[in-house]
Amino acid sequence: MNNKSTSKTKAIMSLEVLDLIKDKQGERHSKLQALCSLLDKAVVRYIPNNVPQNTIPRLEECQFITTISELADEWHWHRATVRSFLEKLEELGHLEKQPLAKCFIIEMTCIDNSGLLTSEVSRHFIFMMDYTTDMWLTGKFDRKVIASLCEHIATCSMQHYEASVPERTLEMERAAKNEILHAFIASLLQRIRKSPLVTQEEDRLQQSICSVFIVSLSEDWEKLLLFIEELPEVVLNGNASSFKLVSDEEVALFQQVCENYRVFYKIDMDYYQGLQKHMKVPL
Repeated sequence: MNNKSTSKTKAIMSLEVLDLIKDKQGERHSKLQALCSLLDKAVVRYIPNNVPQNTIPRLEECQFITTISELADEWHWHRATVRSFLEKLEELGHLEKQPLAKCFIIEMTCIDNSGLLTSEVSRHFIFMMDYTTDMWLTGKFDRKVIASLCEHIATCSMQHYEASVPERTLEMERAAKNEILHAFIASLLQRIRKSPLVTQEEDRLQQSICSVFIVSLSEDWEKLLLFIEELPEVVLNGNASSFKLVSDEEVALFQQVCENYRVFYKIDMDYYQGLQKHMKVPL
């Protein structure tokens, strides 16, 4: 057999197939199991629980955070073996590592993410998001109309993702839906405050509002718009008039929004009194 260049050859294979063929005998992971572990973490943007939240940057697609010790414990390998394996995958162009203070970011560059939300086609959805939130901020449409537009755009975005990624897992679908909500909430907040944003603070605030939207607001877009409009008063008074906190989980999520909002916006009454003079959305 003559050797031929395979630099442009792609083998499309789902994680389920890799899981099917990998060796599951014994505790020590094979190299195939180790690679599957890395891929699993990449598609859900995995973050260990013991990594301090204030040290975590915003992760991009196919990125996750881990440590050599964590992988060694999971795979039942020596630390040196884990390090050597990652270095070899990096040499082959399958991943890239970015060191942090006590951990590092791994990006699985071998994953073809051309069908995910940051593709060229998705820019149309981002434009629609920004246009809709501008209409909300300037008061050109009432809250009910804007909420209907938000829901429609989010639904279309998810349908686009599903059509672009036919081979997907439930974890990938959840990550895609979270990305859509995250992008919309980011657009809503950025239309209120247009000054430069601190990435980590911005991301924590968006994630906490996203959690409230799912858990407490039952993904009701009109309630979300009202909640964001009332946020300054909500944070200062410590309660929300647009919905009731029923469970301990909802109370914890609401308190997290308030804490992140105070840090992000550095709330003071003079700031918001000045802000109200330039905006039609009631704050």
